[in-house]
Amino acid sequence: MRFEELKKHLEGLELIGRGWRSYVYRAIYNDKEVAIKVAKDRHLEKAIRKEADILERLKGIKSFPQILVRGEDFFMYEFIKGVPFEKCTLEETKKIEIFLKTLELAYLLDSMCISKDEFQKLDKNLLVGEDGDVYLIDFERGKVSCKRKTNLPQLIQLFVREGYLPLERAIDLGKSYKERPEDVFHELQKILTERLSNPS
Repeated sequence: MRFEELKKHLEGLELIGRGWRSYVYRAIYNDKEVAIKVAKDRHLEKAIRKEADILERLKGIKSFPQILVRGEDFFMYEFIKGVPFEKCTLEETKKIEIFLKTLELAYLLDSMCISKDEFQKLDKNLLVGEDGDVYLIDFERGKVSCKRKTNLPQLIQLFVREGYLPLERAIDLGKSYKERPEDVFHELQKILTERLSNPS
């Protein structure tokens, strides 16, 4: 099925976003609020299908888009009611809580051999839901590979910029992650939890 065929099953179709490779629409499908990601052009359809493949692997895990229908040039998922991280005004404690949840998701994706490739910059692709939970969207640049676990090391870079981690310690943890992923994950959890107890 192609998006043009899907349209007749949608109500209130509205364009809500556009990226380099795709358009994102919001609509009602079978009485459910949904989002639909559509390839901008035929030569970009493969990337959309690859992203849908990744989301299929994440089905049933609340913090990721839950795919409902997929076609040749689109996929549809349950609409996530949330605010992009860059638009949130957060107290330091809430920000650290979000980073703790994001750390868990980065580690989970690494353990599933899914590389999102955007953890060093979460502004647009991390949503803070109305329920207070954290959601990661947009796997356009993602890939499935067990050769290199990249998500948590990228997140370490963000923690350095945010001032939670000295650069030298970050480099050590990044190097250790390949051999001792669980230890590095727990150490980062500990660092953030301590900051949560004593926010600056």
